[in-house]
Amino acid sequence: MIRRISKVLILVACLLILCSCKKQNNSFVVITDFDYFKDAGDIGFYKKGDLYGFIYLNGDTGDLEPFTLDKELSGIIDLDSIKYSNGIATFSTVPGEDGTVYYGFMDLQGNVVMKKEWGQISPFSSSGYASVYDNTLQKYVIIDKSGNIVRDRQSYVETYY
Repeated sequence: MIRRISKVLILVACLLILCSCKKQNNSFVVITDFDYFKDAGDIGFYKKGDLYGFIYLNGDTGDLEPFTLDKELSGIIDLDSIKYSNGIATFSTVPGEDGTVYYGFMDLQGNVVMKKEWGQISPFSSSGYASVYDNTLQKYVIIDKSGNIVRDRQSYVETYY
């Protein structure tokens, strides 16, 4: 009886290990190999040591290379806030000593666009624009993927979505 239970437990353990694997380029990536992993929408986001990266949810990295973040930035990004949509990920920082939270965007190569005046952000639309609340201007504006304001009148915000 004990031998049979042991065999069943070993079989269950093997199945659990296989279920945590994803096929990648004729090899397998074990999701538990990452220090941090998050389903960020259409893609996964991970941290392994000092490297960060995005990975397709089927486990394939394709053309996605791991990257490093600026030391200051890597210490303040709230990893749980990362959400991916239309080629760009949104993120926020952990609250600073004064309680301030900053928002920014990151492409799949780890290039970050973040401005201290952004109070809130929305994901980029399929047309390549996002709405952000500019604390300096005290209103929502439309920006492009470089962070440049393309429209700053509220009546135009709706036409980009």
